[in-house]
Amino acid sequence: MQRGEIAFCWFAAGSQYGVLDDFAELCWFYDLDAEPRMWSGPVPVTVFARIHEPADAFYAVCRRMRREGIKPCTVEVVE
Repeated sequence: MQRGEIAFCWFAAGSQYGVLDDFAELCWFYDLDAEPRMWSGPVPVTVFARIHEPADAFYAVCRRMRREGIKPCTVEVVE
């Protein structure tokens, strides 16, 4: 994955360790070593967008969320 890519993934209940219900998720990659993984290993994702750069302040908040918990987020389409 490349820094700044935004991806979509979907999991059926029981398809991965710890997945008890169907769920979908957006994920974005904010660090150079980021990759789509769950407890059991790599997972498939579909990359569909990129974060508008420069985004260093956003990436810093993403790193903090790993310790502090979720934050509000707004997604806008830029054409």
